[in-house]
Amino acid sequence: MNTILEVKNIEKYFGTSSNVVKALDDVSLLVNEGDFIAIMGPSGGGKSTLLNCMSTIDNASSGEVKLAGQSLVNMKQKHIDKIRKQDIGFIFQDFSLISTLNGYDNIALAQTLAGQQVDSAKINEIAQVLSIGDDLLKYEDELSGGQKQRVAAARALIKNPKILFADEPTGSLDTKTSRDLLDNFCQINEQLGTTIVMVTHDLQSASFAREVVFLKDGKIYNKIIRLEHETQEQFRMRINDVYVLICEER
Repeated sequence: MNTILEVKNIEKYFGTSSNVVKALDDVSLLVNEGDFIAIMGPSGGGKSTLLNCMSTIDNASSGEVKLAGQSLVNMKQKHIDKIRKQDIGFIFQDFSLISTLNGYDNIALAQTLAGQQVDSAKINEIAQVLSIGDDLLKYEDELSGGQKQRVAAARALIKNPKILFADEPTGSLDTKTSRDLLDNFCQINEQLGTTIVMVTHDLQSASFAREVVFLKDGKIYNKIIRLEHETQEQFRMRINDVYVLICEER
């Protein structure tokens, strides 16, 4: 199995010389093609900081990040912008749709920015996978929270990214809508082979992943992998056991 993302000994500092906060402390992680990984941990543990450093939103203070074999360290901004447009998909908690465009045009814009021809057939295909085929002509204020998030997912997927990053994608959704979206994540992971790295604080959301990485105080505390014959509920219980240990240890 090929490695799509390699993080080696990265550290991230915030603040001034007189008040430095170490947000990431010697973190190393491998993500293979087709993985679905959830990153969990207590608030302030470094989850979103790690995601930002892996996804080119921010730079690590030290260490190395490689995406598809290319080192992002000291890479020129124009090359990072190209990778971000072509190889990376982003899904955020606040959807980040353009309100003056309908669902179809929000998705098509991602193809245009990636330098691709707008492909109506492909847009409709992904829309069907994500159950928004009837919502493409609606504008943001006409869509439910779940529909907005699925449009955002389609926008991220339409350019065939090498990897999809999702930061608390269910944070503003109700329980049923969250489950529907995560079912879609599993579907695109299994059917389209899309690699997914998701930050979440929610045990139920994490149980949809194949592997969970736990962060605490900027360090990797533990990793667990879903077993072949393990049910989602059994995996969720194991996730909970580790999470409780993290929160109990001072």
